[in-house]
Order: sequence, then C-alpha cells, then structure tokens
Amino acid sequence: MKDNKRKTFIYNFFVFLGLILIMYFIIFRKVNIKDILESLKDVNLVFIVLTFIATFLYISLETVNVGRILNSFGYNKKPLTYLKYTMIGYFFSAITPSSSGGQPMQVYYMTKDDIDISHSTFALLVQLSAYQFSVVLIALVSLIFSFSYVKGLNAIIVFLFIIGFIINFMLFLIYTLLIFKNSFIKKISNFCIKLLKKINIKNIDKIETKINEKIDIFHESSNYIKKNKKIIINTVITCILQVLINYIGPYLIYKSFGFSENSLWLFISMQAILFICVSFVPIPGSVGASEAGFLGIYQFLFPESYLNSAMLLSRGVSFYLFVLITGIVVIINNYKIMKNKNRS
Repeated sequence: MKDNKRKTFIYNFFVFLGLILIMYFIIFRKVNIKDILESLKDVNLVFIVLTFIATFLYISLETVNVGRILNSFGYNKKPLTYLKYTMIGYFFSAITPSSSGGQPMQVYYMTKDDIDISHSTFALLVQLSAYQFSVVLIALVSLIFSFSYVKGLNAIIVFLFIIGFIINFMLFLIYTLLIFKNSFIKKISNFCIKLLKKINIKNIDKIETKINEKIDIFHESSNYIKKNKKIIINTVITCILQVLINYIGPYLIYKSFGFSENSLWLFISMQAILFICVSFVPIPGSVGASEAGFLGIYQFLFPESYLNSAMLLSRGVSFYLFVLITGIVVIINNYKIMKNKNRS
C-alpha cells in the first residue's frame, strides 16, 4: 500500500514537471529570452517580496480556519502543526489533477497526529465550503463592477468563465449539503455500502459499523457548528480575506515594474475571473491553463514587452516557489514519521 502511494506521488510529481516543461516550451518557443531578461533588470524587489508574503498569508489564513475549527473540537495543536497540514494540502493540490489530492492527504497526515478522520474531514469541508462561497462571491462582484472590461475579453475566456462559475457554485452547494444536511451524507454512505455488499467485500459488516461510527461523529460536529454560528461567520470572513489576498499577486508584480495606471480592484477582478476559468481544468496545478489565461486576460493591462516577464514572476513567486517550499515540508514530515516509526 505504501509502495503504491509512493509510486503515485512520484508519478504525479514527474507528470507535473513534464507539463511545466512542455507548457513553457510552447509559450516561449517564439519569444526572445534576452528581451525577458532585459525587462526583469529594473524590477522593484520590494514588490516581489510582498508577493511572496501575500502568498504565505493566503496559506496561513487557511491554517487559521482549520485550526479554529479543530480547536473547537478540543485538539489544541500548535499553530505550526496546523500550518504543516495546510502546506501539505497545498503541495498535493498542486501536483494532482483538479487539486484532488490536497484534502485527502491532509486528512491522512492529521490521522497520523491522532485527529479523528471525521473531525478532520468536517473541518476541511467547512473550509472548502467557505472558500467556494468566497470565490463565487468575489467573481460575481468582479463581473458586475468590471463588466465593461470583461465583455472585451476573448470569447473562449468568457465561455470558460461561465462553465467555471457554474461548477464552482455547484461545488459550494454540494459541500454545504454535506456539512448541514445530515441525511445527504447518510444516503451516500448507504449507497456505497450496498455496492460493496453486492461485490461481496470481506468484513463488510465491520466496515459498515465503522463507517456509521464516523458518520455519527461527523453529525455531532455538524450539530455543534450549527449551534456555534460564530465559527461559520469567522471562517467565511477569513476565506474572503484569503481569496482577496491571493488575487493581489499580479497587481504587486505590475507595481514591481513601476506601473500604476490600472487599479488594484481591476487586477483583483481579472484574477478572480482567471481563477474561475482555470479552476476546473483537470491538469495538476492548472499548469498551462493558468499561464495561457494570464497572457490572455492581462494582455491589456501590461505593456506587451512586459507581459511574459510578468507571467513568469507572478506564477514563479506565487505558485512554483511555494510548490517547492511545501514539497520540502512534505519530505521533512515524512522523514520525521519514518524516524519515529523506526524508534518504536
């Protein structure tokens, strides 16, 4: 089982690297690299550092939310432990299609630290639901207040935005139903148990009992949250702030080149639309889609000679650098787990 997980991890990682190489070859095969290097010479490093800080704050705010919810269940782990879970989630989301690996791996590592799987799953679902709500809300507000710019975008981008908006809104509804509609998750569980019984899985009665126990704990968590609405409100507010901070990266890169003609809000709006467009693309880290989308959406905000450099800096600092950092966190954490196992 462990060998399979290791093989899957290595496979996803190399697919991720391969996609990066292919994507950058396609985008830059006709671009003069000297021109890019020339445009990077006068970059204000203060704004590059601020872009790094903004991305770290984005990760940290998820840590605050997950920590707040788990602490309410009585775990009281150290802030750095919660930050570790968030960084692990960031890394595995980056290297798996549609960010599908992030939350399962967070649950896995939380279980290693004696956090009940029902509590960890519930905490991450609340965070996901609040995050999806924030993404959809900010995208809708961006569309309304920046419509004059949006209607001038490429028809493909507009089409992707419509599809992405519908998918993200549906995900918000599903996550919310899973959290607050206890019968919804029970129906899914019963359906899965029936399927397992039909294919004669061994020890199905024990599995069913265990699943029902976890569902009961999940329902207790749901009832607790319903009675403590302040946790939900704080989580949503934190998520809105988290998403807004995540969207300011391109504006900081814009400022690093010394430009100031376009407003912060316009950049936030365009990034909100870009995120919606690429969030459903089943490619690890939306590699290729995010870069192509950046070039398509920001071509009217950056001078042409700076556009490729801006994309490189924006994705490099706010995504690829953090994939590297969080990957190191995963390696260190796995080393510690193996070391402790060998001691015992």
